[in-house]
Amino acid sequence: MRLPRCRTQSFSILDGTNPQSAYNDWMHGSILVTVDESKTSPTSYRRGERSAAYEVLKDLVDPEAKAQRFNGKNRQAFDGTSYCSFWVATNHANALSIPPHDRRFTVLRNGRPITPEEATAFAAWMDTPGAIAALAGLLEARDLTGFKMRVPLETAGKTEMAELAVSEVEELLRDLMDDPERGKVFTREHIKMAIEHNFNGKGHYWEGEFREVWPRYAVGLRHASGGPMRLKVFGTQKKLFCFRRAHKAILHMPDAAIRREAGKWGGVDPAQGLGEIGGSTAKI
Repeated sequence: MRLPRCRTQSFSILDGTNPQSAYNDWMHGSILVTVDESKTSPTSYRRGERSAAYEVLKDLVDPEAKAQRFNGKNRQAFDGTSYCSFWVATNHANALSIPPHDRRFTVLRNGRPITPEEATAFAAWMDTPGAIAALAGLLEARDLTGFKMRVPLETAGKTEMAELAVSEVEELLRDLMDDPERGKVFTREHIKMAIEHNFNGKGHYWEGEFREVWPRYAVGLRHASGGPMRLKVFGTQKKLFCFRRAHKAILHMPDAAIRREAGKWGGVDPAQGLGEIGGSTAKI
């Protein structure tokens, strides 16, 4: 049986929310897969759901051809290579929670709306015998020198989608990271208190988003021996962290400087000795 080289597919099959998504043998032999709409769930506006979809899709659409296992319904599973390209249409600028430096997706926007006259002319062209073949020949003749098919294009649409993926908690973390008045070293509790202050005490509904983004922005400080670095804050020993982009600068910061940076957030006993921190060099 000859498999089709181009096919349409439901987004729920791609993102794993459809029970039939366990069967992926339709990818084998397919060259181009199109999807009409990328948001099918009634709750797909939720950031967590969009993030989960991205985690599934990023492996599915990885630009590198790689061997994988194909599973089919009522047939033997087999190994092979998928060369699929995916074209997914959406009416939503925030369809996926794409990170700023994603290497898998290109996001393109439509141009201006087509006029009725142009639509009529386009329909007439499509009915002309040989039109599609002529278009294929035109595309095949294009000079693709310098074009890297496995490198996604950086477009205004992709920038917008990445910005819309940033949660309010993540925006607050970025603000704290860029605030020169804030200490370069802190505890997890320091950051949570700062975020809660910005939410004006309106409950802890933001904590789920905080848990998700925290590992992406913060990294724990360690002694040269490898143990976590701690400091007594508000009367309790707490692990110390810094923002990931600053960790190289913190590597060789002396204990006294580390303590001063943490003290900018408050709650550090001014009489506390450096022995509470440990060795003379911070190590990530």
